[in-house]
Amino acid sequence: MLALIAAIVLAIDVALARAGRIRWLDFGLIGAAAILSVVNVFVHSRDAWTSVVPTGITLS
Repeated sequence: MLALIAAIVLAIDVALARAGRIRWLDFGLIGAAAILSVVNVFVHSRDAWTSVVPTGITLS
């Protein structure tokens, strides 16, 4: 979840020209990790058995 906040702040800094040059591949990977972490949180918020088998293990 914190990676998503960091990616949003970095995007704002780039848009306002306060940040220097960034590597877009790294930024894209951070954004993808942030999205996967949010999906992981939603999967694990289900009941005990379905949060683990099978998607919970794959995402974790």
